[in-house]
Amino acid sequence: MLGDQGYVSNKLKRYARRAEVFRGVCPRASAKPPMTEANKCSNRKMSPIRPRADPIFRVIKGPLGYAKTCYKGIAKNAAQVFSLIRLTNLYLARRALMN
Repeated sequence: MLGDQGYVSNKLKRYARRAEVFRGVCPRASAKPPMTEANKCSNRKMSPIRPRADPIFRVIKGPLGYAKTCYKGIAKNAAQVFSLIRLTNLYLARRALMN
């Protein structure tokens, strides 16, 4: 699970640790306390992954217009998100499919 800075709360950090899920949230730099070398190293390892995932969410929120959802049950919401991801793959490959 890779998250962005919206998912940096201690509550979510503890929840992910209990669920034994890898949280790929890069810690922020600040003056007090300064970033440790371990934080800098982990940020360098995780930073190449984000640019590959961001275009997918740009398409889902932009051309497909998916911003919020109502809870309709986990199965229906999962089906909706998975179909949006499939449509996103088609949207991103549209030029190659036209040739």
